[in-house]
Amino acid sequence: MRCLYKRAVADGFIAASDNPALKVAKPRRLPSTRRAVADTRLAEINEAAASTGDDPALDTLLLRLHTETACRRGGALALRPVDLDPDQCLILLREKGDTMRWQPASPTLMRYLQRHAEERGATETGQLLRYRSGQPITYRRYDYLWVRIGEHLPWAYVQQISTLVASHNVDMGGTELWLCHRTGLRRSFGRWR
Repeated sequence: MRCLYKRAVADGFIAASDNPALKVAKPRRLPSTRRAVADTRLAEINEAAASTGDDPALDTLLLRLHTETACRRGGALALRPVDLDPDQCLILLREKGDTMRWQPASPTLMRYLQRHAEERGATETGQLLRYRSGQPITYRRYDYLWVRIGEHLPWAYVQQISTLVASHNVDMGGTELWLCHRTGLRRSFGRWR
């Protein structure tokens, strides 16, 4: 309703002083439920992805990409081979709100991404992440991955660990990546190199 009244004021249908939404206090935001998943749990997730499903190589690559770069699903799906800079170990991510950022990646991840693109027939400006058939993946791959992980790891289902939505948490001691959707996974860049 606040949005509706704000637009009505902006369009001149009502005066700002007649906006009833301004008289009602905004509700408090609930505290964030983001938290790190222990390294042992992260290893269990990776093991479940690597040992089940119809394309474990793709699923483990997805998990590593998100864990290492903190990219959103949309950023991963928009990734193209031309967005990889192997000389500097950087990945150009195009994400929500038309934001673009160069994100560091380990040499190992860079090699896996390049090999994946080559083996699965990704063109320089086409989507990088693909099924074995060469077809580009969609959001449905993520749904399939997390449903499967939830079936093999009941705690992941109960804690609602699902599609990884990333944000950064910068400590005094260095950069840590927080990957979360209600709960999250955390890794530092240094552990993957």
